[in-house]
Amino acid sequence: MNKKIAILLVIFNEEHHIRGLAKSLHDQTYKNFDVYAIDNNSKDNSVKTLKKYFPEIKLTLSKEDSGFAKGNNIIAEKAVNNEPDYHFILNTDMELDKKCINELVDLAESNSQIGGIAPIIMYGKEKKRTDVIQCYANNANFKTGKTSSLYSQMNFSNNKLPDKMQVNTIHGGVTFIKSELYEKIGLFNEDNFMYGDELDLAYRIKQTGYKLFVTKKAKSWHFHDWTKKNKKGYYLQYYYIIRNRFLFFHRYKKYSSLLIESLKEIIKLPLTIRWLIKKVDLKLVKYYYLGMLHGLLNRKEKANIEFK
Repeated sequence: MNKKIAILLVIFNEEHHIRGLAKSLHDQTYKNFDVYAIDNNSKDNSVKTLKKYFPEIKLTLSKEDSGFAKGNNIIAEKAVNNEPDYHFILNTDMELDKKCINELVDLAESNSQIGGIAPIIMYGKEKKRTDVIQCYANNANFKTGKTSSLYSQMNFSNNKLPDKMQVNTIHGGVTFIKSELYEKIGLFNEDNFMYGDELDLAYRIKQTGYKLFVTKKAKSWHFHDWTKKNKKGYYLQYYYIIRNRFLFFHRYKKYSSLLIESLKEIIKLPLTIRWLIKKVDLKLVKYYYLGMLHGLLNRKEKANIEFK
């Protein structure tokens, strides 16, 4: 089996993550892949580091921060010229087990109806790979716009963990998608800018009849900074997640969901405020509800605000 893979990386000040990701890609048992990247006007040494670890990289330089959604769309379109069989969208703070791509290809090729797959995602902490699951067997509720993970926080060795499962959504940071499906529906909606991309993609995939799967045989680790020190990261994440959730309702004319979920947010406001302050600080409350307001107002693309 010699299917061609296009690996897509969107870079924005990711110098500190590139080495780990690069090593895990160079160690893959599956070798038939090309790496495409777009640098969204990084201010650190991301470009220099990329070229060091990926001398043959197909690199696009952006003069602005084009966001995760648009960035992936730009390089996916460039990859099409080399006729890959699969697009593999990867966050730069991910690392892969050496057999990860091999396992993804094997499962994808086992059934022509499979359109996309995600590996199991475990937490990476302080440069160490843990056995604690972040995401496996995610489920999207297209009425509420929320996603849950069936096995989150469990240990990888848990004997209840199935080898593979059909799901209705897969994690946007490790999306392995057949090029034939990409050609039908594209990748991410650029109105989102970042976060919540997988909900919209999964909804469109559902309309095509293709199936989505996850497999624990393909392993990955997410080295995102989950500590309270990463305040800006939390502000960005919580703003865009809730904003894009409400944009999803607008986009697909789910106005009853928009009304119901708005009322739910108002009713549980005291609990949400307490939860957000405990998670980071009072400013997170500000960005969360600002995101909700902008979603209700159907404001799209990059937010014209500073997260600090």
